[in-house]
Amino acid sequence: MPSAGESDPTSASLLERLQEGGDQDAWVRFDKLYRPLILYWCREGGVHAADHLDVCQDVFLKVQRAIGKFTADREQGSLRGWLSRITRNRIADYHRDRKNCPEVPLTADIADRLARLDVDEESPKPTSARLLLERALELVRGDFTANTWQAFLLHGRDGRPAPEVAGLLGITALAVRQARARVLRRLRAEFGNVL
Repeated sequence: MPSAGESDPTSASLLERLQEGGDQDAWVRFDKLYRPLILYWCREGGVHAADHLDVCQDVFLKVQRAIGKFTADREQGSLRGWLSRITRNRIADYHRDRKNCPEVPLTADIADRLARLDVDEESPKPTSARLLLERALELVRGDFTANTWQAFLLHGRDGRPAPEVAGLLGITALAVRQARARVLRRLRAEFGNVL
């Protein structure tokens, strides 16, 4: 894979690549980024553990069918918010389909948990945002040297001052700031429209 500074086909926005259709790599990337979040929402929504993957697959099928019509705007919101609504609706369908099953009855508690899965554009749910960001970081980790990655984690993610990180890693404060900028630029290039 090219280094973070080089131009490559993944520099296009993931959402644009998905909407263009036919880009299998984009769907694989989307799956790796969002599957853990959808599975988390399934757990939080009271879906029986044995059914998590089925519900997740249904969500991906609905997304694949409708992604071409999605636009991130005031009406539809962000991609994560849209995905949350699709997942919430599928979880509600799951509970309706199983309402006669004694294992997981649709209760007020489950309905309340479903309502909390919503991603409000004004104040996104920190746990889902953090989960998504951590997953995105895992996916781009291999594009950077160990020193660059460590500088980013300490300065960019943890907020430690650049001079302090420079002293720990034996590099300049400028190199620390550049490492942070490179990783953030890579995240924006790869996932800008979806994070």
